[in-house]
Amino acid sequence: EQEAKRQEKIEIANNAIVEGASDSFVAKITGLDIAFIKELDAPSIKNPSSPNVNLSNLGVQKVTELIDFEQLTPEEMRETKNRNAAESAKIIYEQEAKRQEKIEIANNAIVEGASDSFVAKITGLDIAFIKELRNKQK
Repeated sequence: EQEAKRQEKIEIANNAIVEGASDSFVAKITGLDIAFIKELDAPSIKNPSSPNVNLSNLGVQKVTELIDFEQLTPEEMRETKNRNAAESAKIIYEQEAKRQEKIEIANNAIVEGASDSFVAKITGLDIAFIKELRNKQK
């Protein structure tokens, strides 16, 4: 659960960086360390001659798993599918934890004066929901 929350914060931090938010603002709304934010602010798109593949990124991990899956024996495939069934239940729980993390970050961004559209872009939350959050803070 903690790792899922951290990954969510990292995803939101990356979104905020892409939207032009300052490192200090991103650190403030996500609670991530400013030095870590600065590392995120150096994506491989800015330096294609020396790409930086983030192996802790869940998407990169999933692609690696899919590639590895093709090399398995039938028995290994069955074992993997059984393990994946158990992980599916965990994913549902983690998705709710991620949503709660997005809501917390959205609330932090609102307090810091971010616009509804900015909060929507960095969190992926619906603007109508963000307006509800803003109204609850009043």
